[in-house]
Amino acid sequence: MGPLLSKLGELLLDEYSLDKKVKKGVMSLATELTMVHATLRKVADIPRDQLDNQVGIWAGKVRELVIRDWAPPFP
Repeated sequence: MGPLLSKLGELLLDEYSLDKKVKKGVMSLATELTMVHATLRKVADIPRDQLDNQVGIWAGKVRELVIRDWAPPFP
């Protein structure tokens, strides 16, 4: 998730002039992803069998998204 946050930061700092609404949306997304990343780091430190069921389901869904969207395709 770190590379995505870096790219969002670059987009905000880039010399392209973005519409105010687009900038606000990018900043909001960056904030949300930062919070998700921090939460996942906390969850990663807890054994799966000790996770609250709802948190475990949420973490599993996020993990699936990351694998699906960021893992390189198999040849």
